[in-house]
Amino acid sequence: MGEVGEMGEIGDYALHFLLGSGVQASVFYATHKVDGSIVAIKILKKKLKPSNNENSVSDIEKTEKEITALKSISHPCIIPLLDVIEEEKRIGLVEEFAPNGSLVTLISTDGMPEDHALRIFCQILCAIDYIHNYKNIVHRDIKAENILLDASFNVKLSDFGLSHQLRSLDELMSTGCGSPQYTAPEVINGNQYSMKCDIWSAGVLLFYMTIGKLPFLSNNIQRLFQIIFAGVLNFGTKEISVDLRDLITKMIQVDPSKRISLDEIFSHSWIRKGTVPKIPQRISEETDLRQQFHDQVAAEYAKMGIDYALAMSNVQKKNHRFMATYAIVAQRVLDKMQIRASRIMPRARRSLILVKNDKFEHFDSPSKRNRVMIQNQFAKIKSRFENNDFEQK
Repeated sequence: MGEVGEMGEIGDYALHFLLGSGVQASVFYATHKVDGSIVAIKILKKKLKPSNNENSVSDIEKTEKEITALKSISHPCIIPLLDVIEEEKRIGLVEEFAPNGSLVTLISTDGMPEDHALRIFCQILCAIDYIHNYKNIVHRDIKAENILLDASFNVKLSDFGLSHQLRSLDELMSTGCGSPQYTAPEVINGNQYSMKCDIWSAGVLLFYMTIGKLPFLSNNIQRLFQIIFAGVLNFGTKEISVDLRDLITKMIQVDPSKRISLDEIFSHSWIRKGTVPKIPQRISEETDLRQQFHDQVAAEYAKMGIDYALAMSNVQKKNHRFMATYAIVAQRVLDKMQIRASRIMPRARRSLILVKNDKFEHFDSPSKRNRVMIQNQFAKIKSRFENNDFEQK
């Protein structure tokens, strides 16, 4: 962590440490001034003068895109937006804090063991599958730096500043964007492109995760683009499985029409290598998920030393200071419940998906009747959470 930030606070949050900074924004480790909840806040200074480049997307536009995208998303493998603070000269995006930083910290020069890479990459695929097939959102900046890790080293896809929401799955894009080493050739050369640009970037990421270096590197940007257009992969001396090599090669295809699809990735032999672990406690028909949700939220408040009844009273009154904390705690509890109920594991698509419209019929529940019960109860809990209907019913 860096030094204490120059900006001491924003809204109801105290800024403590600079976690990272870029051209567009700085990200701070922060705490809520009332209840001490830990968050990460991305702060963007509003520019008084617009960019001279007519084709460029302004920082404010990127932030607005990110806010719009994140407000529509709810998935355990995507960093949740908890609050937005807008001041005269800056905007703050309050997000869940990922204590284990980015995926970059886990990748050594020799790459990750395949079993470790498989677990993480499957979660990345879950996030991509969700935004593509259920939100029509293309991320356009998938890279190791944008894959954050929570306390259990689970994936949290972040930074939707370059994302684009399609009107239909057939819509094509033409805006050049992304990090050069990860950017698909059709994006670089200005052609119209589809969601498959994210498949290329994910393939580059998988190469980096398992080989320990990016597949396309050059200090000269034009030379880098030439290397990308050639699409030649050098796996070096690293010994990797035939299945992994095959998947990477199929993802990093210069011609997008020959590039493997997301459905085909989920069916690929390397992805299907994982095994489903035993679940210590099955969800029975008598389980009341609604009560379980409230009990777990109350337990989280008890850990923080906060009076749950008082907090809920303030939340129901739409007290902004208490609502942000509730959003953090409730999302954390929902994530845990979803993960346990859906038996998430890197084996096949049915066991990879964490959230698919809150339906659990593809998972290994004891019976069809139980699956319907779980689906209905969970949907009601989530609906009340998203609609700020916090009264325990």
